[in-house]
Amino acid sequence: MANFIDRLNTPKLTDGDRGFQGVNSYLEPEVLPPGLVQDSQDMRMDGNRAKVRNGWSFQAGMTGVSPAYTYAEGDEEGYGSGLYSDPDNENKDWLITATKFKAIIWNEDDTLYVNYPSFDVDPADVNTGADKIQENSHNLETGTPLYLTTTGTAPGGLSGDTLYFAIRVNANDFQLASTHDNAHAGTAITLTSQGTGTHTFQCALNGNHKAHFVQAFNKMYLFTHHQRPLVWDGDTTATGDVVDSEFALLSDTASGVGDPFPSTHHAFYFNERMIGIQPADIATPTQNVTGAQTVVMSDILDVNNVTPVDGEGGGEFYMNQGAADWVVGFAGYQEHQVIVFNRRSIHMLSNVHATSIATRYTIDDRYGCVARRSIAAGGGYIFFLSEDGVFTVSAAQDSVTGMGLAVSKVQGAKVPLSLSISNEISNLNFTESVISEAAAIVYDNKYYLAVPSGAATENTTVLIYDILNQAWVGKDTYPEGITNWVTMAYGTGIRLFACGPTGWYLMEETAGLDDSGRVLGSDSESTTTAISAKLKTRDYHGSTSFVKKINRIRVAADVTSGDAFTIKLNTTDPDRSATLKSYTASGTEDTVIKLRSRLRGHSANVEIDVTAGSPQFRWVEVDAIPQGGLNNQTTE
Repeated sequence: MANFIDRLNTPKLTDGDRGFQGVNSYLEPEVLPPGLVQDSQDMRMDGNRAKVRNGWSFQAGMTGVSPAYTYAEGDEEGYGSGLYSDPDNENKDWLITATKFKAIIWNEDDTLYVNYPSFDVDPADVNTGADKIQENSHNLETGTPLYLTTTGTAPGGLSGDTLYFAIRVNANDFQLASTHDNAHAGTAITLTSQGTGTHTFQCALNGNHKAHFVQAFNKMYLFTHHQRPLVWDGDTTATGDVVDSEFALLSDTASGVGDPFPSTHHAFYFNERMIGIQPADIATPTQNVTGAQTVVMSDILDVNNVTPVDGEGGGEFYMNQGAADWVVGFAGYQEHQVIVFNRRSIHMLSNVHATSIATRYTIDDRYGCVARRSIAAGGGYIFFLSEDGVFTVSAAQDSVTGMGLAVSKVQGAKVPLSLSISNEISNLNFTESVISEAAAIVYDNKYYLAVPSGAATENTTVLIYDILNQAWVGKDTYPEGITNWVTMAYGTGIRLFACGPTGWYLMEETAGLDDSGRVLGSDSESTTTAISAKLKTRDYHGSTSFVKKINRIRVAADVTSGDAFTIKLNTTDPDRSATLKSYTASGTEDTVIKLRSRLRGHSANVEIDVTAGSPQFRWVEVDAIPQGGLNNQTTE
């Protein structure tokens, strides 16, 4: 009788989480501390709650804009985006996107076009004997796409409404090739006649270009592969929906006694200098060396002049001598310093305000950066993605006392910030051409990193790190790939936009739904995709090692009408799984869902799969009793 009474009074074991703070999919689920979950997909840990992320809202429809924009995948799409801030027009922010023939600038009030440069050619300037066309000071570089239209008949060998590629002959003459590769091979099209009417050649972008915008004071620069940088004066005065001023090709003649700024694919403006990557296949401006990537700096307040060293001038820095390494990107730092991220190392350039006294030192050579757009600063850190995960560089501590910060020095982290989600990092597609397009930004004290996961070739997965809580708080999946992020004024605050080839989307906007299937220039699509989310708690074991009967489960949730999810219980040793309830909310309420189970195991976790709506989960709790024990207590 005494043994039976003891079994009746067997104390219950209670374990659970009173809130949710982050994800750790690296450690064993049984050793995770309270507040961490082992898996989360399209959920957000925020304010100690786990809630389905809000969806994104398509913003690039451009209804009523003339001329209407027609999207065509692989031909007429968004090649890159950025932010233009206009101090001359009510301090407006504009999201700017590069397309084939023009840039689109957009905010919540207006949509305008800025055309790329074009020039007219008279038939008399078509030289059929030398298969070349004369255009004085054309500033074209070999490989520049040119779209031909004509008011009459195209020159023999050419067709109107066709894209060609320039072959630079000299400053005043160029030839045409049928493909980008033919242009670089010097294979020119034979011109059999001069044609009639006026021939117009417009500079264009194509799939070989990776467009990158940089603002320097009021001007906007567009950097691409194998083309002189395009520059726009930033004046948004427009006739109808077309801006009166156009982009122009930056002169291939320096504005001073130095060399012109190179035709690079990446640059940034810092300390009143344009700083860029010198392409390895183009001779360096000051040393005339090919095959060695360098960092090139323009003169102060003079973008198109690079001089060796003159105290006030620009400069050129070799960043990969003696190593199979190359420059990926940059980040500005304090006290006239630039951090240079190579593919396999990280370096610091100091005193860039006066390059005659500039110095360079290596911050770390254990790892480098795989994607220039993964570099983002916030909260005293500079984040970036390497082959070993997400790392940071930050101000170095005093080497003697270990206290305070030496602001002129930086140090690299010894352990990846992404250690707790190492499985997600190892699952990324690290094919060089794919992972190099990863993109990140710091917004609302969070680091958003868009990456290609698994076999994906686009950045459809977003990993989110909360800087204040020092935890990874989300893994999101989106219907379209993200190539860049922009933060800009929208409504009453600063909002985050995700940009890609099909357009741009306002983030964290629509409860439970993502806009999907939309394309730049069209509002006709109405497709939305329900956000399917998952939350899987740590393994609860009640600090005991024996097998238990998991008999009661409680899930606290905030729901609105239509929210739908299932609750599963998964046990370990023995491994079992059971769906305990499929729940659909009939109204708005704060509820505690109470469930029973007969599963046994050493430990157990609760898995919640959301199929509709945007519910929030406050806490989870489970009760268990030892195997063979009886418990007549209730949990009501």
